[in-house]
Amino acid sequence: MGQTKFSNFRENYAALSAIASGNARNLAFAGLAFIWLFKPSTGGVNDLPDLLYGAGCLFVFTLITDVMQYAYATAAWGIYCRIKENEGERTGKPVGDETVVSAPEQLNWPTLALFWLKQAVLFTAYLLVALHMFISKFYPNGVN
Repeated sequence: MGQTKFSNFRENYAALSAIASGNARNLAFAGLAFIWLFKPSTGGVNDLPDLLYGAGCLFVFTLITDVMQYAYATAAWGIYCRIKENEGERTGKPVGDETVVSAPEQLNWPTLALFWLKQAVLFTAYLLVALHMFISKFYPNGVN
């Protein structure tokens, strides 16, 4: 691989993480739709097979972590920007779009943790769906 500017890596990281988050969201909704389509025709959610019920809970948790990730990031960066703006007003050095500032890296750690948690939960949910499909196909009378 040839050499490139570091900013290209950052841009790729931002673009790819946005795509991964969008895909996770879509796959969580698709997983819920799958469960809805293959649920028993009688009864409600409580009559779902255990693996599908667990997967459904994890799909919902995936969506919750998605919202939490973006809500935290929005709040954290919004508050940080406002703090920097107030700091600039107090010191008489206004902060504008071209002002160079440094942010503590810890500010983004919860966002990263929620991003990876979301991916892991989604993966686990699909493992449960796959396990349900395998057992249903090869052990229609259940596993002892």
